[in-house]
Amino acid sequence: TQSGPAQLLESFLAKMPGSAGVMARKARAQGNDIGAQMGRYADNLAPNTDPTEAGGAIQRGITGEGGFVDRFKAQAKQLYDAVDQHMPGDTAVPLPATQSFLAKLTTPIKGAEATSVVLANQKLESIAKAISSDTQNSQLAGLGDQPLPPGSVTFGPDGTPQLGSGGTMPYQAIKSLRTKVGDMIADAGLVSDVPKGQLKQLYGALSTDLRTATSQNPEAFATNNLAENFYLQGMDQIDKVNNIVDKAGGPEKVFGAAMSGTRDGATTLNAVMSSLRPEEQNIVSSAVVRRMGMATPGQQNEVGDVFSTSSFLT
Repeated sequence: TQSGPAQLLESFLAKMPGSAGVMARKARAQGNDIGAQMGRYADNLAPNTDPTEAGGAIQRGITGEGGFVDRFKAQAKQLYDAVDQHMPGDTAVPLPATQSFLAKLTTPIKGAEATSVVLANQKLESIAKAISSDTQNSQLAGLGDQPLPPGSVTFGPDGTPQLGSGGTMPYQAIKSLRTKVGDMIADAGLVSDVPKGQLKQLYGALSTDLRTATSQNPEAFATNNLAENFYLQGMDQIDKVNNIVDKAGGPEKVFGAAMSGTRDGATTLNAVMSSLRPEEQNIVSSAVVRRMGMATPGQQNEVGDVFSTSSFLT
């Protein structure tokens, strides 16, 4: 925009006989030049792009084969596997945090036993029973012919003897369980049989037990912390982009969702772009450049390729 003497001169010339047409033609010529230059710039980034192609690039780049989620899981696995160099796989690891979390979610509420059973998540109940069974087998195997410690046996409602919440599982087994839970969380979208929030809590509880076990070995502890920090950062990134890639309505809606709110800040768009590879970033950038100069519907032609200097500058 112009101001001061330049604006006064333009206003004066516009009032001169014949000047309006000259200025209009000059404005159109300048607009065409800017449009052509931006078109070349967009083509240099990626040719023939549009919102549909850009949205598809976002989906492929994040949740497609070899996309951000796949790369994240592979890197996280590599970092967690490095802990194995300092932690024997058969190390007996207690599971107090995991068992406490599962008990909290699956224990019937006193006074509302029947209702709470209905509300409880069946998948988590199955997981709780399976972990209890595995730790029980481990505890019994460790005892050999020794008598059970006092208080380690309780009795269920049907009178069946049940082992208490103690026991251990091998380090490698717990790590593999956590990996499976992590893969379920990392896959974009909601997991139908277990709420995502509860899966995150289960992952956190397993991590707490593993962290406690590695704390006995400084090298294992440091390596495990490095892996955990990477995982948490990656999951935060996935949480930011999940609503984008899951957008209903096709790639165009995905592109629109990625661009929404950019006038107020680019937090979402930054998360999307940092999840993409350079070639995918170029497709999105090219589509954005083309969109910046698109004339409004009332000024657009049938082809939809009219460039507007006003729209571009805005």
